Amino acid sequence: MDEQERQRQATSLFRFIYELAQDSYQSELRRQSHIIDQSRTVQTVFSIVSVAIVTIIPWLKDILAGRSKLILLVTIFYFIVFALLVSTLVLSGFAQYRRVLPTLPNIDVLEKIVNDNYQKFLNEDTKEKFKIDELSIIQKGITKDTDFKVKLVNAANIVLIITTSLIFIFAFITALLVFFI
Repeated sequence: MDEQERQRQATSLFRFIYELAQDSYQSELRRQSHIIDQSRTVQTVFSIVSVAIVTIIPWLKDILAGRSKLILLVTIFYFIVFALLVSTLVLSGFAQYRRVLPTLPNIDVLEKIVNDNYQKFLNEDTKEKFKIDELSIIQKGITKDTDFKVKLVNAANIVLIITTSLIFIFAFITALLVFFI
């Protein structure tokens, strides 16, 4: 195989890798967008549950009138629930935070790189390899950021499930105590 054929094949392979890298990059951007949307949904649930709890407080106050031990128990429970709800809000808020991520170098830097390596960039395979390397840097930063956001949203979801479970359990226990004591 002569040098020209080897270079043509290398260029073809690098173009293929670059196309795959672009697809992977776009997929990662969509994944990050979905995680941010899920985080917003957690914040919406936080709002709904908070409003429901605040709406119920006056009703509980009337039902529990004169039962100081039960009022203390309900108060402690509500502080626990609000602390868990606030932690859900904080976790989902951090998941929406947009960190500074690697980007392509500006045009001046790119021009300097090409000028400094002029002879190398005359080969098509070198150009394709350079594009792959630059895209790889960007994609690694986005993937790392998205993976962190996934962990935050998953933690927010777990805390939210625990909080809503506690609300139902405590509502059941409170109803039993109110009606049987």
